[in-house]
Amino acid sequence: MKFKAVVISSFCTLSFFFVLNGLNRPVKNVPHQQVTSLNIKQLKQKAVTEIKKNKPKMTRKADNKSLKPQIKMKWAGSGTDLGLDIAQLNATDSELFGNSEDVTLVESMVDEAPSISYREPIEFPDFAKEEQLSGFVTLSMLVQKDGRVEKVKVVESQPQGVFDNYALQSVQNWIFVPARLKGQKVSVWVKQKIDFQVN
Repeated sequence: MKFKAVVISSFCTLSFFFVLNGLNRPVKNVPHQQVTSLNIKQLKQKAVTEIKKNKPKMTRKADNKSLKPQIKMKWAGSGTDLGLDIAQLNATDSELFGNSEDVTLVESMVDEAPSISYREPIEFPDFAKEEQLSGFVTLSMLVQKDGRVEKVKVVESQPQGVFDNYALQSVQNWIFVPARLKGQKVSVWVKQKIDFQVN
């Protein structure tokens, strides 16, 4: 009997592990940048008339042995609890999401995209000149409200890995005229393609 319990327990544990492992895999063919928008609509409350009926009193006492404890399930029901009550759903965007100045956006979401005001010349590697290598590096950069580059990631490069470090080092010192949204300077992720061509 214990052997069956051990086998069943092991099977359940392994199954649970494989299910969790399958959920943890990265999703293939997902675009590099996704924007999720959240639209909050104010719902009108309808007047509800509540009719109360008096319940008849139970005269018979229940047998204590037949009573089963009620189990409160953590995720009972359907839907997702956002932790907001009705008053919070009627709040403005700034009350729900905080100060919009601290939000980082993507280039397509701003009124004015950032523009380069200063950039250093990009060094072309000597070995690439000797071997007549050309290529490109596409970068994703986080441009802060002050116009400085905070983070840089390589999105794509051809040939892969050849020009990446030269492009990354170069753009770290670039300065931009900051992006604007509704007249305010905002931080924004932008993409920049840098071509390396042998002349």
